[in-house]
Amino acid sequence: MAAAAGAAMDPKSPEVMTAFYQRLYPFKTVYTWLSHSYSGADTDNGGNTTTNGGGPTPKIVPAWTHREFAFTLQNDAYLRYMSFDDAAGLKAQVIKLVPQRFEVGAIYNAKVHPSQYFHIIILLTGLLSMPILPQSFHATPECHKN
Repeated sequence: MAAAAGAAMDPKSPEVMTAFYQRLYPFKTVYTWLSHSYSGADTDNGGNTTTNGGGPTPKIVPAWTHREFAFTLQNDAYLRYMSFDDAAGLKAQVIKLVPQRFEVGAIYNAKVHPSQYFHIIILLTGLLSMPILPQSFHATPECHKN
């Protein structure tokens, strides 16, 4: 009976998404991955750091707290300009809102917040967008099925 009920569950339902975010999504790993500091310095073809034509070294910006996150909610509402102090802050907001998808956005020169869209913020890096859905994680990877 439990197997039949589990088979009928929609992977995008709020209940399944909540369980996925609470139990499986690796918030701390994502935090570690995205927490490097961004200096604005470029590298040449040899991997050596350059400083924008020999000018002053750019200010180091903490990548996590200055990074934009965007959520697509169950009702297709799209929330932008969110930033978090740590992995726990992101996890709390994700569990509260249960987004169908969230995007890891650009790094800005200041913390982003929905009320700051009238202030001048400077884009420092580009956008990384990945759909995060429970059905993306298979019990057995496709490459191992024979």
